[in-house]
Amino acid sequence: AAGAAIGGVATGGNPVGIGAGAAGGLVVGAGLNAIGDSRVRSAAEEGYQKGQSDSIKQHYWMLQAQQERTQSDTAGVQHYYDVTIPPTVDNYGVRRVPARVTLPIVE
Repeated sequence: AAGAAIGGVATGGNPVGIGAGAAGGLVVGAGLNAIGDSRVRSAAEEGYQKGQSDSIKQHYWMLQAQQERTQSDTAGVQHYYDVTIPPTVDNYGVRRVPARVTLPIVE
């Protein structure tokens, strides 16, 4: 739109100048969008690669920890976590009070 406006002002309202200005604005806009898109793709690829690397490292350390355990410790370590369930009101107007539960987790 800015290219068409510039073309119109520069040529005194000539329709050919307006069309040429619009085409030039389209080319410039597409070029700027391509630069931004490549940066977005590059950042997304870097994030994906870091996520893959972190996942592989986590899996490696998990395997190392499993190998260090003795045979008597193959069941894992049990931890207890206290969790508070918040109060809610469902679609039927039933109110549920907050509750505290303890969850046993084997790690």
